[in-house]
Amino acid sequence: VASRDDLRRVDEDRVAALERAHRQRAIPRHRSLLLHWARGWFRRPRPAVIAPAPRLTAGQVGISFGGHATVLVRYAGMTIACDPMLGRWVGGVRRSVEPGLAPGDLEDVDLVLISHSHRDHLHLPTLARVPRRATVVAPARCAARLSHLGFARVVELGVDQSVQYRGIDVTAAPVRHSDSAIARGLAFVIRGDGPSVFFCGDSGYFSGFARV
Repeated sequence: VASRDDLRRVDEDRVAALERAHRQRAIPRHRSLLLHWARGWFRRPRPAVIAPAPRLTAGQVGISFGGHATVLVRYAGMTIACDPMLGRWVGGVRRSVEPGLAPGDLEDVDLVLISHSHRDHLHLPTLARVPRRATVVAPARCAARLSHLGFARVVELGVDQSVQYRGIDVTAAPVRHSDSAIARGLAFVIRGDGPSVFFCGDSGYFSGFARV
C-alpha cells in the first residue's frame, strides 16, 4: 500500500512533468491580436453536425457534446445539462463552431449543473430556454444571478457537498481556476443508474484530480 508521502511525490512528479511539457509547447503567435480578434467578427461559425439523442435503457448513460463546456448527460428518464451555452457571442468574442446541440435538445432537461459564473458557462439567454421545472445546481453566490429566471429550485453547493434528485447523486469537487469571485467554481461527480460521469468546466491541473 502506498504511503501518503509516496502519493505526494507521485503528484509532484505529475505536476513537474506537465509544467515541462507546457514550457516546451510552441504557442502560435499572431502579428496583431487586435486584427485577429476583429476578423472573428466577420467570420461565420463553422457548421456543427447535430446527431440525434441516443436511445437509452436502464444502466446506460448517453453524452452529447454541445461545444466549449456544454454537455448533455442522459440517464434513462433523466436529462442533465452541464454549463449550457448555445449563444454565438460572449462579450466581443464570437464562437468559431456552431453549437453541437439545438435549442430543442433542452426541452426535456430536468437538472442543470453550473460550474462557475463566467458568462461562457453561466449563460443566461441559454438558461432561459430550459424548462422552469428544472433544478439548478451551482457554486456559492450564483443563486442571485439566476433568481429572475424562476427555476423550481436552485441549490448552491460547496466542495464535497452533495444533492440527490430523482435517483441521481451530484457531488461537488474542487477545481483550480482563479481566485476572483466569478471564477471560483466546482466540478461535479454525477452518479446515477449507469456509469458515473465527472464534469469539469474550467480547471488547471492540480492534486484535486487525484482525489476524484
